Amino acid sequence: MTAARRKTATASPTPRDNQLRASNPGDSVWVNASAGSGKTTVLTKRVTRLLLAGVRPEKILCLTYTRAGAAEMAARITKQFGEWVGCDDAALDEDLFGLQDREASLPERAQARRLFAQLLACPGGLRIRTIHSFCQEILSRFPLEAGLQPHFALIEEQELETLKNEIIGDLLRDAAAEPGGDLVRALAVLVETQGEHGFDKMLQSALRECGRLAADVDELMARLRGFLGLEPGDTADGFRRAAMARLPEEDLRQMAAALAKGSAAYQARGAMLAEILATPPERRAARFEDYCGTFLTKQNEPFAAKTVATKEMRAGFPGIDDIAGREAARLLSVLERIEAADIARVTESVLTFGAALSERLAAAKSARAALDYDDLILYAERLLRRDTINPWIAYKLDQGIDHILVDEAQDTSRAQWNIVQALTSDFFAGQGARGDENRTLFVVGDEKQSIF
Repeated sequence: MTAARRKTATASPTPRDNQLRASNPGDSVWVNASAGSGKTTVLTKRVTRLLLAGVRPEKILCLTYTRAGAAEMAARITKQFGEWVGCDDAALDEDLFGLQDREASLPERAQARRLFAQLLACPGGLRIRTIHSFCQEILSRFPLEAGLQPHFALIEEQELETLKNEIIGDLLRDAAAEPGGDLVRALAVLVETQGEHGFDKMLQSALRECGRLAADVDELMARLRGFLGLEPGDTADGFRRAAMARLPEEDLRQMAAALAKGSAAYQARGAMLAEILATPPERRAARFEDYCGTFLTKQNEPFAAKTVATKEMRAGFPGIDDIAGREAARLLSVLERIEAADIARVTESVLTFGAALSERLAAAKSARAALDYDDLILYAERLLRRDTINPWIAYKLDQGIDHILVDEAQDTSRAQWNIVQALTSDFFAGQGARGDENRTLFVVGDEKQSIF
């Protein structure tokens, strides 16, 4: 386990040193910890030391990834505090020394024995929550500010899946009823490029992301095309046609003749070139992949010099290496343009179908006053990042949170990080609204296990 703090250590720390540093309640810490290295132990130690230092339970917020993780952490802390109530002084001193690496003071002993009662007296107990349950808590406090109905409820996953399938069925019927419409064109592209498994995966991704896209499809596509360097009207087929309309025919004829004098593999490439040259210009675009195969490997890499031609071929056509190199470079550039156009084409189809699905699903959930798990993150993020209302929301939340702990940080999405950032924006802004009061952020995770 390794720990990074705002202060840099000068000596090589031991694992126990790192755990002590990471659990120090006075520092903001980022811990990189692999599975089985004691992440939950460090989390519980840090919360315990915060409480020993006099921080009230309601001032601490711990965000975990699973309900099981939250329950385990709460159980460990409660069990420890329960044992401290009745144990003798020697056992208590031993526990406190192991926790802090120093002798406990008399006030710390007294505080340790009071912690169990403090937890029992704290409304709702320790604030150890999954990110979704915390967002639900925020939205329940500020539903109108978030644009929600006050009586909203979390929709069950099975009910949500049933609702999605009903809406997808409706969209497919609508597409079939309008053969020339945007939906059917988008659907055709997605079925062609994604397959059944990919189509379902795409829908799940679209539902997660479409709710975050404030712009319409045309605006988003204009931005994407600009990023990809595409002009309006650029298509993959158009790039293929343009590429095949610019063949250096005389050079290619000489190259085909030279290749015909080699082994079977060279003869096959020469014959392919000759066939392409014999194809009417208006039909050559269909031979683009064949043409690429005469200059590029299956991995779309230029042939090695020894593969381009033999010594005898070079003697018969000295320019064979130059034409092979130029065409390989040109085709690689064309393939990049084709890939960009394909990305734009598929993305537009995803956005078109996904936006229609997202819009209808949002309407159906609104009619039921229901939110799903992704909605909890989306609405909480929007609420906390609204410039016009954020100071007031932050002030209200600020009264109850001084120390935030984030578990399984590698599985925290960008939207979830935005929520954490909004909650901690005043933690490190100089003196801030709390005077000189120390406020900390603790993060633990393992990037090797990241799902993002």
